[in-house]
Amino acid sequence: MRKRILFVDDDALILKGLERSMRSLRGDWDMAFACGGMEALDLLKEAQYDVVVSDLQMPGINGVELLSRVKSLYPSSVRMALSGQADQQTALQCLEVAHQYLSKPCDPRLLKARIHQAGTLGQGLPGERTRDLANLIDHLPALPALYSRLKEALDSDQAGTDVLGRIIGQDPGMTARLLQVANSGFFGQERRIIDPVQAVTRLGSENVRSLVLAHGLFDQMGSLGTRTLTHEQVWAHSLGVAAGARAIARMEGAAGPEADEAFTAGLLHDAGILVLASKFGRAYEEVVQGAIAEQVEVEEVERRTFGATHSGVGACLLGLWGLPERVIEAAAWHHNPSWSGQTAFGPLTAVHVADALGTGAGGHPVFERGFVDNYHLLVVGKQDRLHVWKGALEWAALGTGEPR
Repeated sequence: MRKRILFVDDDALILKGLERSMRSLRGDWDMAFACGGMEALDLLKEAQYDVVVSDLQMPGINGVELLSRVKSLYPSSVRMALSGQADQQTALQCLEVAHQYLSKPCDPRLLKARIHQAGTLGQGLPGERTRDLANLIDHLPALPALYSRLKEALDSDQAGTDVLGRIIGQDPGMTARLLQVANSGFFGQERRIIDPVQAVTRLGSENVRSLVLAHGLFDQMGSLGTRTLTHEQVWAHSLGVAAGARAIARMEGAAGPEADEAFTAGLLHDAGILVLASKFGRAYEEVVQGAIAEQVEVEEVERRTFGATHSGVGACLLGLWGLPERVIEAAAWHHNPSWSGQTAFGPLTAVHVADALGTGAGGHPVFERGFVDNYHLLVVGKQDRLHVWKGALEWAALGTGEPR
């Protein structure tokens, strides 16, 4: 099915430039170009658009107001802000209504990639009704504001640990979470950390960025509607899987960004559980109890209840946020990696094994039951490494850090 994309800007020259840069995709997308917010709303009344890309600073109906109306009236549309310099208040308001924020000037290749990724969410993901279910949810959370500020600082290549620490220090909840993780056994126990700047130094900027993103997700979703499954249990499980996936990746020779990607994927692999449990609490409690009683993985009961899985919903969310494809892939297929078609070791394999072995069970039995996909290990050529990885996960679980 062809995707419909709406571009909005009050500058006719910029719109012409966008139209020229997107010309090669006319065979794949139906595109419209609206000069200002009012014209965009008129077009939206006539047709449904999969993705709306809007400038922020426009006279009359500005980008924040436009995207807010799109969020309310057309919740299934992916909302993207494409803007130059905006004042801090406008930028913060934008983060509440836009799934992604891209700065001008934006590389056309990056813009095309982000739109393509957002416009195809749900295709090929676990559960036939994944996108439909995501649309039924009143809203999927936008990218956390603190994460966006941190990412901007990191992308500037001028942010030292002191700058990052000060940014995080403005959020008491995130500061407490960061110090908790920095002082846990997952990252060693050389000395107690009491300052966010020291925590950034110990954890590394990429791990900190992932933690800020995950904390923002937990914070936005509010309390879960389930009786027995809590925020802290999901957090403990997610952090355990993240540490385990990173340990496995490092044992397979991954270093730096590759190991960080495994950590990020592990931290966010169950994002869909937060969405489903917060939006459909009573039904999700029955799913959890059913999985425990039947001694099956939770996805099996999710399919019967929702026609979709937390893996698919979580992958939709991470795709909306524009996260790397391998992180999205790990979220989408962490219970059934063979279905992904992946033939090389990466974050998906590391997260799958860490999750299946009950790493960071979080004190809830639903996280203790998993099944290792031995066929996937055979395909990626790692069938003889499982016993070694189990040892790595035992190190992490004991709080002694990772094997060197």
